[in-house]
Amino acid sequence: MSKLGTGGTAKCKLGYDMQTNTQVAIKIMNVPDDEHKKMLMDEVKAASAVNHPNLLSIRDYGEGVKVNTRGETKKVLFIVLELCLKESLFDFVT
Repeated sequence: MSKLGTGGTAKCKLGYDMQTNTQVAIKIMNVPDDEHKKMLMDEVKAASAVNHPNLLSIRDYGEGVKVNTRGETKKVLFIVLELCLKESLFDFVT
């Protein structure tokens, strides 16, 4: 998966949805503890119920495990989003 972007707590990578044969964005979020995990999952569940032309659609979400080069594991949350390769929000508002 190639990298689309990186933020303070998440990375976004290019993925492929084999069911729809389309490219997607996969946001992978590090979660420090169970409280933050629940808060983020509640937010994602609520956002996935919203359908609006100005919002990216959420195709899937869940929990996974990331393994680093030393074999250490870490729980992460992921969100599979509609891919938008147009200009960035920063470019749009400046």
